[in-house]
Amino acid sequence: MGLDFFRVALNSLKDARLIRLIRVLEDDSQTASFWYLLKANGSQVRKAAKSGGLDIVWLADVAARLKSIRDKTFVHIDKGSVFDPDALYKAAGLTHADLERAILGLWGTMQALHRDALGEDLLGDDYDATDIKQLADLRDETLGIGRAE
Repeated sequence: MGLDFFRVALNSLKDARLIRLIRVLEDDSQTASFWYLLKANGSQVRKAAKSGGLDIVWLADVAARLKSIRDKTFVHIDKGSVFDPDALYKAAGLTHADLERAILGLWGTMQALHRDALGEDLLGDDYDATDIKQLADLRDETLGIGRAE
């Protein structure tokens, strides 16, 4: 009650982050993903990955574990998994920390590649989370939760 917005928003943000990571890590000959870059210029990408703090062997394992989630519940709806999609997430054994490590490692790698190719940093959407306090205050006000001043 009253907090449904936050639960729905959190799930939406997690889903958006996850689908983008899945897309970047898709390994298909018809897809221009991270693996395509690695195949196209392995030495430069490995150098950038080292600079960005990305362990490519570990990332390949993460990608393999995400594939089942992608194939059975996230992109497609598998008839055998439809009633318990959480089981796929549990079987993958990936934590939020793992996903963050993958995303930040990929970001650092892409930054290094962009700097090498174009001599400047890749611009991104830096999020400072200042709106969270405002949203929490609105929630508290709506629920009648006051602060002792």
